[in-house]
Amino acid sequence: MATHTDNLPSTKQESPETCSKTIRLRYKGNTDFNRNTYDLNIDVDSDSGCVHLTKGVTYADEMGNCTNRDIEAITRTQWIRKEFWIDQPEADRAELLVYVKNKPRTGSRLHITVNDQQTVIFEEPKNREYWNDCWNSIPIPLDALCAGLNRFIFQAEGEERWDVLVEQSRLPDRSAKSRDAGRNWDDQNLGLNDACDGEYMIRLKLEQYPSGGKMLSDTIDIGQLVAPDGIAVPFRLDRLESNLETEAVSNTKVDLSFRFGSTPDYSLETWTDWISTIETIPEQLSYFQWQMSLSTDNSLLTPVVKELEIEMELSVPEPTNRPKLEIIQRQVPESVRSSHRFSYLPSGTKRA
Repeated sequence: MATHTDNLPSTKQESPETCSKTIRLRYKGNTDFNRNTYDLNIDVDSDSGCVHLTKGVTYADEMGNCTNRDIEAITRTQWIRKEFWIDQPEADRAELLVYVKNKPRTGSRLHITVNDQQTVIFEEPKNREYWNDCWNSIPIPLDALCAGLNRFIFQAEGEERWDVLVEQSRLPDRSAKSRDAGRNWDDQNLGLNDACDGEYMIRLKLEQYPSGGKMLSDTIDIGQLVAPDGIAVPFRLDRLESNLETEAVSNTKVDLSFRFGSTPDYSLETWTDWISTIETIPEQLSYFQWQMSLSTDNSLLTPVVKELEIEMELSVPEPTNRPKLEIIQRQVPESVRSSHRFSYLPSGTKRA
C-alpha cells in the first residue's frame, strides 16, 4: 500500500450520526510504486523513484520453441531472409540477435544485406563467452532501417556453413530461403529436408521506447483505510480525486483510470468498467483499483511520473455510534503480487 494519510483536521460534522473524513493515498518513490504490478514495458527508476517506459524493444516472430533438429543452413548459394515490421525505426542503437546453432571456423564471415541498401559483415570470433555461445549480437546501421517492412538477407562467404534454428509456425510468414543465391524464394518449405514452415530464430533489438505500458494497483479496501483501529467501518464515498505529478515531455501521455467493486476480487458481475472521469460515484462499493497508462508517439521519448496522490472524502459513523469492538491479536502477513503472470488455482478452490 502507498503512504496513507488520514487527514483528521478535515473531519467535519455531516449529521448527528456521521462525520466527514478525508483520506489521502500518496505514491512517491521506489518503494511505493514497486508495490504495484506492471508490464514489461514499465520501469521504476531505482535512483529517482520515477515511473517511465522501459528502453529497449525486441522484435521477434518466434518464442524459441525449437529442437536441435530444426536447423536451416546458410551457405554461399543457400541464402535465408528474415523480415520485421517496424512502425517507428528511430532508435539510439540497433542490433540483430541471431541464434547460430552450429558455428563455422574462426574467421568465417556472414554477409547480411539490410533492405537491399547496406551490407553488414559478421566475422566468427576466435573465442566466445559462455553467455553468447550461440546468440550473436550484430550491430545494424540505423540509417538502413525504415518504417514498415524491413528485410535482412543472410549469405555465407566461401565454403563455410552457418546453421540457424527455425520454429514451426504458420504466421506471420516473414522467413524464407533461396536455394539459388537469391533468384527464387520459398517461405513454405524451410529447414533440413524442407520439413519446416515457420520463422527463423532471429530477432531485432532497438534501443527505443515502446509505444505504451501499464501499472496496476492492488485492490484497495476503502473501509480498512478509514478504520482507526483496523476494523473496517461502514462508509459512503462522496468524492474521489487524483493528482499526477509528471515531467512535461512532448508527444507523451499519462492516463489514470479507476474501477470499483463490492468484492475483494474482480468479477464482471461485481465490478465496474474502467472509467477515467468520475462524475457519479457508484453505490454498493467497498473496493477500488487504479490503472496508470503511459504512452508515447516518439520512440526516443518517454513520459515520467514522479508522484501520484489520490484523495477521498467519506462519510463515516461517529466514533460514539460504532460497535464496541477490539482487536486482541492480529497476524496478517504482507501479500506480495508478482508482475509476472502464471497459472494458479483460484483462491476458493477446495483442497483434495
